[in-house]
Parts: sequence; structure tokens; C-alpha cells
Amino acid sequence: MRNITVICYDISSDKRRNKVSRELLKVGVRTQYSVFECFITEKDRNKLIKELKKKIAEKEDSIVFYSLSEGNYKNTIRSGKLKNILSIEDLFV
Repeated sequence: MRNITVICYDISSDKRRNKVSRELLKVGVRTQYSVFECFITEKDRNKLIKELKKKIAEKEDSIVFYSLSEGNYKNTIRSGKLKNILSIEDLFV
């Protein structure tokens, strides 16, 4: 079963940040410069966590994964200029 996962990062190195960003673009959409929304399975999320850990310096960088239920995602409030947002109608049928 796939769920919404919001991934946020704070990475100090341009090189590492670009590697993480490219990896996340494979599985989700960028909603802010350092925030992605992904619709993935728990198994794929765990693989992604392992892959991203290889790309960062854990003493300098951070990545946070937030899992959202359908209800929480539907109640998300957005304001201002936003980039590619996952369509709730496409996700939960």
C-alpha cells in the first residue's frame, strides 16, 4: 500500500544536495526547494532512506521523512506560489 511521504532536507554541500534532489525527483514532486511529496510504499520508502543516507554527511546534513494519512494530506493548507502538487484525486481513488 502506498502512502504520502513528505521529505525535507537541509544539506550544506551543493554536490550532496544535488545528489539528494536528483534521487527524490525520481520518486516524487518538489513542492518547495528542499521539500518533496512522494506517494510510495513503505518498502520503497525504506530503500530510499538507505540510498539517501549514502549521499549525505550525517554530522552536517539532515533529512526528515513525514508519513501522512489520507485525512492529514487532504487537510494540508497551502498558500502562495506552489510547485507541482500531488493531486489527491489521483492518489486516493
